[in-house]
Amino acid sequence: MIDRGQHELIQITRRLLLSRNRPKRQWLIERLGHIWSPPHIHHCSFVERHRKYLVHAIPTDESISAVQTFIADSHVNVRIAVAFALGQQTVPDEIAVRHLMQLICDDHPHVRCTAVHRLAYSPRLNLLDATDIERGLSCDTWTVRWTVASAIHSTDFANVEWETLVNSIPRTADFMLFQWLQYCMPYKARLLDDATLSSDVAERVRAIPDTAPFRDQIKDMANRLLARA
Repeated sequence: MIDRGQHELIQITRRLLLSRNRPKRQWLIERLGHIWSPPHIHHCSFVERHRKYLVHAIPTDESISAVQTFIADSHVNVRIAVAFALGQQTVPDEIAVRHLMQLICDDHPHVRCTAVHRLAYSPRLNLLDATDIERGLSCDTWTVRWTVASAIHSTDFANVEWETLVNSIPRTADFMLFQWLQYCMPYKARLLDDATLSSDVAERVRAIPDTAPFRDQIKDMANRLLARA
């Protein structure tokens, strides 16, 4: 007997194949992504209250193929949905990595950011080769570059990643500086060993005006990064 998850997977896939250039296609792709997600993954508080209505199923070749056909869709939110769906743990690694790396080069930064986060915080990060790393580090979107650099701090590419962060310290004391400090945390020991860089970071933080947005968050993050054990 077919279970509810398999039944909905088949139904949504069929609807998606008929939804070319229709607004509904974004929702259908996102729905497939939720169905593909492992049973223990929950995406919002609504899910917790309605857990009995959740269904899950292993991706089929047909459902994956249907989602893949929208990877170059003209609508940015559809491509973001594709990155979300293909980034699910149940999608075969070879397919997920290949398509997420393609989406990291997408024309829209939101698509690139979604793709890199689906890769950087999963075991698939270890499947990236030197070409993949270089592509991530050469991305025009700073979030993509810093996410890649921070995520693979313990790999053979760590030296290159650290150079990427060192050479891209934000000039302004805003949210970008807060993010930069956050992404540097895995490299804390390297930063503390570099007296010139540590001094530069501390000086930038001290110079933040009292009225600057994110002032307290930046100073707190800097204190954590520059604190010696």
